[in-house]
Amino acid sequence: MSHPRLHPYGFLAGSRDYLVAFNTHPEVQEHRLYVLANIDAVQVLSDTFERDPAFDLSTFASRSFGAFWEGERFDVLWRFNRDAAADARRFHFHPNQVVTDQPDGSVLVAFTAAGLTEMAWHLFTWGDAVEIISPDALKQRFRDCLAAARTALGVP
Repeated sequence: MSHPRLHPYGFLAGSRDYLVAFNTHPEVQEHRLYVLANIDAVQVLSDTFERDPAFDLSTFASRSFGAFWEGERFDVLWRFNRDAAADARRFHFHPNQVVTDQPDGSVLVAFTAAGLTEMAWHLFTWGDAVEIISPDALKQRFRDCLAAARTALGVP
């Protein structure tokens, strides 16, 4: 069990809720996410800290799709077919997304982010209504997740 000394910067709410905090440990010294459900206790100290004025919670949150920062961001492009286009147009995939209607009635969604595994998991919810255009690394991660799902189901 760890007891990190943290400087709280905010919260991110979603399918899981996170504390965004700066970890002061000399070997860490960075802003990180902490799952609220995993925090058993909080001890408020009399020490204070000066908030880093350069830190922006929105910018921190938008580096990833979901919560996990894998260190590399990718230019992402998905095509949603005509049947799913209206739903995809209304859906908030990422803070920096660009949605473009296509002449065939489909819609393209583009953004830059890390979090390939979370993207793959999310894309499963769209079934065959979505096509991964790029990056190739996401196509491979999707295949890997599909293979794991087939194994879990006992399907060769």
